[in-house]
Amino acid sequence: CSAVEYATSALIRGMGLELFLSMVNFVDEDGEKQRKKAGLTSTTTGGGIRDDRAWLLPLLKQSAGTASSTSSGLGSMPATSTMEKTHISFFQGQVLNLARKCDAASADGHRTVAEASIQKSRVVELWSMFPSFCVHPVDMKENFAALAKTLVKALGDYSRYPKLIPIICGGLKTLAIGIMERAESNASPHAKEDYDVLSSLSTKLLPSLFKLVETLNQSGSTSGGNDAMETEETSKEKQANNQQNMQLVEAVTDAIGQLAQISPPEFLQNLFKKVVQRLLVATTEISENTDDKEAKNAATLRICSLLGLGQALIASGSLDDASLSLLYRAVRPLVRTDEFDSRIQKRSYKVFAEICDRHKDFVTSPERL
Repeated sequence: CSAVEYATSALIRGMGLELFLSMVNFVDEDGEKQRKKAGLTSTTTGGGIRDDRAWLLPLLKQSAGTASSTSSGLGSMPATSTMEKTHISFFQGQVLNLARKCDAASADGHRTVAEASIQKSRVVELWSMFPSFCVHPVDMKENFAALAKTLVKALGDYSRYPKLIPIICGGLKTLAIGIMERAESNASPHAKEDYDVLSSLSTKLLPSLFKLVETLNQSGSTSGGNDAMETEETSKEKQANNQQNMQLVEAVTDAIGQLAQISPPEFLQNLFKKVVQRLLVATTEISENTDDKEAKNAATLRICSLLGLGQALIASGSLDDASLSLLYRAVRPLVRTDEFDSRIQKRSYKVFAEICDRHKDFVTSPERL
């Protein structure tokens, strides 16, 4: 079996995901009808994709990971490279259609918990191909707007599919890197057009990603129950949930930092100002609610998430000196007093470290020395 899988993986890499998927039918609808008429067992266990083809999903996932992991160096390759070009419309119409079938199958009331879990894992495996379709899509202008709406909706369903967050954010990061590199090198006749499309739609994606960061930080903090009643088991569970949320937040902020580099400057500056304004409001709430532990903890979490967003925007290198100065003045008080939680101070130092690393001229200016 391993020899067959190895040969199939090599075939997938040689053909490319899109061509392979177009030749292999995962939903044999005519066959299913015939089997039902004949009283034979269904090969899709009542929905989703064919069970006798499901073994291909891990191989497709592996091939997709290989393709997307090498994408960072593709922009410097000549335009005559044999780099696989893909169609967003194919991912939207074919791959996600299979994922929707599996998701619907997982909600079938006649299915056992184990069977439903299998269908959900197939949803994730199908989505895992998304980054490979972001390496060099050729139909950005025609189809990315529709896909962007689907991406936002999928990110909003993180409670059921948390594993989709790093997949989607990784794809967006790959897409932004590739488009920026091709635009700078004129490696594609549609490079400037693709850049403009992603820049325009970043105004829809970034607010959703910002909101997701805040939601993840808040949900991570409230898990685990009452501290006074906390057992060793619940403490470990809480730590695991917090660790998972931290990893998810990191994936989202990485995507934010990359998209920010391609976002319209005026939109980005306005978005950044809102972040700083909300940071100041949350800071004030902590000062005013010294005796209310719940309110103080909620404000602490908001501050941490807002500082994380600020750090991502600094890392993008897209902020002007006026915006940097605004954030600098807002963050400086957070590290000068013990009034604030240690989590806030750690995040604040990370923001300062990012400023020092990315904007040395700003830090060494006379008014800040």
